[in-house]
Parts: sequence; C-alpha cells; structure tokens
Amino acid sequence: MSIVEYTVQSTAIRERLEKDFSDETPELQGLLKIVLTFAPEFFQDVQGISFRVFFTQKPLQDHAAYCKLLPKAIRFKLKTDFFVIIDKAGFDESNRIDKAKLIIHELHHIGRDEEGQPEIRKHNEKEDFCELPHHDLFSERVVQKLKERLDQPQLEGEKETA
Repeated sequence: MSIVEYTVQSTAIRERLEKDFSDETPELQGLLKIVLTFAPEFFQDVQGISFRVFFTQKPLQDHAAYCKLLPKAIRFKLKTDFFVIIDKAGFDESNRIDKAKLIIHELHHIGRDEEGQPEIRKHNEKEDFCELPHHDLFSERVVQKLKERLDQPQLEGEKETA
C-alpha cells in the first residue's frame, strides 16, 4: 500500500467516524460537572483517571451507553483510560434525571484494581449496581443527593429538552 492509498483510506475512515461520533455537548458537560463536583464521594475511583465521553449516531445494541477500558498501548498514546459512548438519540429523548442516571451509571463502571490500575467495574446486583441505569439503586442514591441541583434550571449553554 502506498502512502497515497493509506492517506485516502485514513481520510475515508476519519470522515465516517466523524459522522458516527460526536463530542460532548454543553448539556452533557454540565451534567458531568454536577455529578463529579457535588457527589465526589461516590466517584473516588474516577479521580486521577482520564476518560472521554462521546455520542454515537448509530443505535447501540441493547444499551443506552457503555464504558470501555482502552488497551494499554492506546491508553498510553491517547493519554485516556476510558471511553464512554452514549446513544445520542436516546440521550436526547430522555429527561434530565434519566440523563444523570445514565451518566452516573457509566461513570460507576470506572474502577481500579487492587494495585490502583484502571479496570471496569462489573454489574453486581448484590451491591445495587445492576445493568439498567433506571433500576440501578447506586445511580438512584447519587441522583437523590444531587436532586436539588438537577432540578435547578439548566446551566447556560445547555440545550433545552422536552
């Protein structure tokens, strides 16, 4: 493969990915800020870990979102430990509390092993962390702590939703 062929293929791949994925919106940034600023005791494992949140335009199979621990080589290169991918259409259709529950649930997947290295925290219904964010008692506890802040008018720049 020549350099020209590689560049053409890379450009086509990049354009397809840019169409399928988009960065955080002001609304998502505002919700992340509320969750991480006003409920830090629930997210101690997230402190010092790098993550990026993206929206996908393609529907996710059987999930509204997912959290992915990146392979070590990619983490080293990108300086990011986790990607959180959210179904954009589903997120936009949700109310503010359900959006917060989804974010809380995905952030709760960010964990650390015994040596302090990043790892995915798995669902464990005995510990109130089930697969569905709206049934997840952990997410509900965090939302209850944040309820007053989440009930406030949206931050400037956040998109209004029905």
